[in-house]
Amino acid sequence: EYEIKAADQFTRCGWTPFEGWKVKGRVRKVVLRGQVAFEDGKVLAEQGYGRNVRA
Repeated sequence: EYEIKAADQFTRCGWTPFEGWKVKGRVRKVVLRGQVAFEDGKVLAEQGYGRNVRA
């Protein structure tokens, strides 16, 4: 079980509406266009590597 905290988030706004929620599981790895971008709590991709997703 994991408690969501704003301080642990990778966002510029500094808050989350999910603050204090207890959840089961968390993201361990993100692969972005074939490159590991996030693993075990560390951002590995260079800033600006992401793209906006449009529907």
